[in-house]
Amino acid sequence: MAAILSGLSALVAVVMAIALLDQWRERRRPYQLAWAIGSLLFGVAAAAEALGAASGWSPELFKAWYLAGAVLNAAWFGLGTAYLLGRTRFGYAYAVLLALGGIFTVLSQAKNHYEGVGSLPILYLIFRGSPPREFPRSPSSARSWSSRPRSPPVPWPSMFTAFRCSTPCPAASVSSRPS
Repeated sequence: MAAILSGLSALVAVVMAIALLDQWRERRRPYQLAWAIGSLLFGVAAAAEALGAASGWSPELFKAWYLAGAVLNAAWFGLGTAYLLGRTRFGYAYAVLLALGGIFTVLSQAKNHYEGVGSLPILYLIFRGSPPREFPRSPSSARSWSSRPRSPPVPWPSMFTAFRCSTPCPAASVSSRPS
């Protein structure tokens, strides 16, 4: 049954991609092309799922399903939506937030110093200007860090138990005796 549903999903997605490509050919709107690519990728992922459900999964089939369905699919649909809303207030806010998200992603990944990370440390030096520093490990700084005032822990489980026991239950007030 899963193979049949996935096959039908693939068929509907490919038909939708063809319709969007036909619209794009007439109107030349970039969001229609992006959505057509996203729909085609969804069709590839659904077809891979149908084949996997029908005849068993292989590593290549799983990679195709994951790449087309989980990684690339949402990006193309999102790109189409960004093109559609590009010249509105929402579109400008979206562009700024997307650029900030990209910058923060690069900077947050660049602080890790692992073997074979490639160009991430170089990008970090370009954007930051100096290598990252760690917290000081001296005993005086550790003492001052641990002596900071802390708020007392909230006894949530005991508070919930007290509330549950003190609240009357409507079902408990119903008499079980026959009338």
